[in-house]
Amino acid sequence: MNKKKCFISIFFISFLLFILLSPIRIIGAIQATITSCVIFQAFTVIMLSRYYRIIKPWILFVAILFGSSIIDIPIRIRYFEYTTLSFPEFVGRIVSIIIGYLVFSNYSANRIQSGWSATILE
Repeated sequence: MNKKKCFISIFFISFLLFILLSPIRIIGAIQATITSCVIFQAFTVIMLSRYYRIIKPWILFVAILFGSSIIDIPIRIRYFEYTTLSFPEFVGRIVSIIIGYLVFSNYSANRIQSGWSATILE
């Protein structure tokens, strides 16, 4: 897989993940925030650990970040006062992607690929 195809596919996967998690907002803001934070952090770590050899991790980070917020950013800029109820979910998602990137960058790729049990036991 070449770099451009990898970037575009991760961008679209994170976009589709955002779309799939959107109906959870009907249940409640807190549930949507917790769910999207957990899923996007895990998604970020998994994608970075899988594709860091093909493309630089910070480029993958940008693809995930833009893919997950390509719809949110224009809407929040234009209609911010009407989107304040779901703003914590947006911030939580961005922070969880950043934390996923930091988790990946602080641990070696070998530890992440071998599983979480190795990092928990240390």
